[in-house]
Amino acid sequence: MQRVIPSTPPTLPSFQTWRYKSIYSRIYHAAYDAIKTFSNHFNGYVTVSEEKSQQYKVLFSKNDQSITLNRVLGRKKLSNIAFGHYKPYLEEKFPHLQLEPKFINGSKINKDELPEFREGKTLLAIPFIIQRKICGIIPSAHIVTAVIDRSDPDNTKLDFFDSKGFNVNDLWFETILSKNETPQTLGLFMDMIKTKYQPKVIEENTTKHQWDSHNCGVHVLNYISKRAAQEDTTPLSYEDAQQKYRLSIINNLYYHHVSSAQDAQKPNSAPKKAEVCEKTTHTAVPVLSSSVKPPGDSEVSDDPSLEVV
Repeated sequence: MQRVIPSTPPTLPSFQTWRYKSIYSRIYHAAYDAIKTFSNHFNGYVTVSEEKSQQYKVLFSKNDQSITLNRVLGRKKLSNIAFGHYKPYLEEKFPHLQLEPKFINGSKINKDELPEFREGKTLLAIPFIIQRKICGIIPSAHIVTAVIDRSDPDNTKLDFFDSKGFNVNDLWFETILSKNETPQTLGLFMDMIKTKYQPKVIEENTTKHQWDSHNCGVHVLNYISKRAAQEDTTPLSYEDAQQKYRLSIINNLYYHHVSSAQDAQKPNSAPKKAEVCEKTTHTAVPVLSSSVKPPGDSEVSDDPSLEVV
């Protein structure tokens, strides 16, 4: 016997109607929150309050700063320019650290372009980009870094860090981003670094830190920060890299800007050393309450056609 389906659902008693709507509402909102959270993680969005979001947008109003804000909080991939903005904060927090981000923007590759250690610096970080093509077609890029440690002048140490866990030999023939007329390989660049700084000890990361396709820049910044703090360079989980560390990047920049602006308004005020925790992990966000140098214009420019993974 064929069943006739009514065009409208049957009317429920008031109590059952309330219960039905209550259960439906709870399921709807739970599903919506779950989908939104999954979408945020999948698309690289970092969850922040509306109040904080508006504060960030007002402070990071310049074009290059808004690029950094949008990339860190709202897109999958860190902008190349983010390293230039983060450089003053890291060098203020770790006075012995020297971060040189110019090779991320494809500076010319030769031994003369490699930086000298500035006075008082004993740790030099040189991040750069490996160019790749996904499936041989889609251009992409991957940030890695070399770190030269001269804390012991008689025992210079060179570290190579790739968040995917590959060593120099694995990547020897990979092309790196540069302004040279002929393609430059990672192996050739690492040979230049070894010739320039003459390390006695060479170490390479073989632990896979990154399992996604878009957080290489986050892992590199985390690695440089932990090396500067002389902390264990344990891998970040996806949750920490995607949410906590990205949020700490913007928070650190935010308080850095705020304290700089406040000190700039104080007439004849002598600069004071920034008050930061000596050891701060990615889960703790230091609030800078004293004078620091404003980032100003970045040393690198953003290339929207370059996808960094």
